[in-house]
Amino acid sequence: MTDVAPNAPPSDYAIADLVNGVPGAAGRVVGLTLLRCLLIGPGLYLTGMRGKQLVTSTLAASASVTAGMTAWYVVRRPRT
Repeated sequence: MTDVAPNAPPSDYAIADLVNGVPGAAGRVVGLTLLRCLLIGPGLYLTGMRGKQLVTSTLAASASVTAGMTAWYVVRRPRT
């Protein structure tokens, strides 16, 4: 059982599982990071980004969110 709030987004559960060493969690985190790109990409496209810059910026933004969430969970998780 994880210490994630009920009704939290799937990425919260994936990050908690990754930090807690649950098998398969890394694949879920990668998948959710790529899925988040589908939400970030259109916004960057509307700002005028195109081509390689759009792809790399979208991936960097999504990976930054994942890294921040992971760091937050590591700092805030209960110690046993």
